[in-house]
Amino acid sequence: MEKRKSRIVIFESPKDHNWREYSVNTMIYHRKGTRFLLPLNRKEKTYLENLDNRTAKIINGLLTIPGILAIVIQPYRVIIGKSRAFDWEEIDDSILDALKSAFRNMTNGDNLEIVREQNPLFVSNSGNSSD
Repeated sequence: MEKRKSRIVIFESPKDHNWREYSVNTMIYHRKGTRFLLPLNRKEKTYLENLDNRTAKIINGLLTIPGILAIVIQPYRVIIGKSRAFDWEEIDDSILDALKSAFRNMTNGDNLEIVREQNPLFVSNSGNSSD
């Protein structure tokens, strides 16, 4: 049986270019969705400490990236909000590295496809959108 190719699909919000969605084809979170706003408050820090290793690895990797203001994680996607002072080109590789490191533990990381979409269905910067 052939392994499914791992994929990250990147969407940029057409309404607010400071938000991007990184959809993945493997489950990375086992709840409906959670938002982390930086700096993290005590409740968010406690919640993060209690996440499963895979999800915590993704979130902790993203938290180290300068310019990120908000992270929304859902079962098959991560939505990132950044400061207007940063360009996506400055932080996109670091975001992908955080996501790739989680993929390597779940699937064949050498077989990872990254797709950039120009006209996303993602229309909200609140983390609420429909799949």
